[in-house]
Amino acid sequence: TTTTTTTTATTAIEKDESSSSSSSQSLLSWALQSLITATPAKTAILILPKTQDDDDDNDNKKDNKTINNKWQIVGRVGVVPPTTTTTTTNMNIPEKSPILDRVGSTGNVKETYLPTLQALPGRFEFTYLPSNTQLALLIPITIMEDGSNNKNGVLVVGSDTAKSFTPRDIAWSRIIAQRMGDYL
Repeated sequence: TTTTTTTTATTAIEKDESSSSSSSQSLLSWALQSLITATPAKTAILILPKTQDDDDDNDNKKDNKTINNKWQIVGRVGVVPPTTTTTTTNMNIPEKSPILDRVGSTGNVKETYLPTLQALPGRFEFTYLPSNTQLALLIPITIMEDGSNNKNGVLVVGSDTAKSFTPRDIAWSRIIAQRMGDYL
């Protein structure tokens, strides 16, 4: 007997200061959609570190500082959990996300491929993916800021079939993630 979870297909990109132009928004939306089209992925989610404005010191480079490993979903496409609404900000990322934190750490360039997600003890970490997700691919996205400072976002790709990504699918996803970093 197969259990089916009710999910919806949707595309959403939240307006973000780091990618304010409508052409950047269109390109990010296209990039996420292309992952769903060209790979076995059913879900693609763009996650960036949360930042807060430091109003006290506008001339300082710490105007946008990263808040202790807290993440926000800024874009998603494909099948999403039924508990979400039309805005991506309602999707919860757990407070403790060691896998996401490792992939999104500054300087990391290596993706993490989890071909059998149901066997993973850290499954609880992926609450923003549909409950029937069997595979997850997390790819770091390097985002350049102020010419020298950079931070990593994470592209999370999920599929409802375990071990369905080929090396070519992973390579394609890495190229798309690299291009997304150029527009963030």
